[in-house]
Amino acid sequence: MAASSTMNVKAIGDDNDALSVDFRDFITALDARQVEFVLIGEYSVGAYGVIRATAIVDRLYRRSPANVARLCDALRDFGALRNVIDAESLLTPDTVIMFGSPPHRIDLPGDI
Repeated sequence: MAASSTMNVKAIGDDNDALSVDFRDFITALDARQVEFVLIGEYSVGAYGVIRATAIVDRLYRRSPANVARLCDALRDFGALRNVIDAESLLTPDTVIMFGSPPHRIDLPGDI
């Protein structure tokens, strides 16, 4: 017998959506460009029912040349400033790209 899940999954935009419009727009741009990423940090634990106050959304992306090229395209689509769209920096280990200001800051670590 298959295990059943009690997690209530909501689509982006449903009532009580915890993500701001900017965060949703950025996720939409990442998805449209097929960027490989995972949501990490405080927002990610909210999916498990642990609510933590945060003003930052962290997205860990695959640091490969092809994925970074797609990420740069998504950043352009989203309207990020030119100094944020830097493939060389995005490919550099131990680098975190941050843009925006709390409560809408987005962090892009290439590794953890």
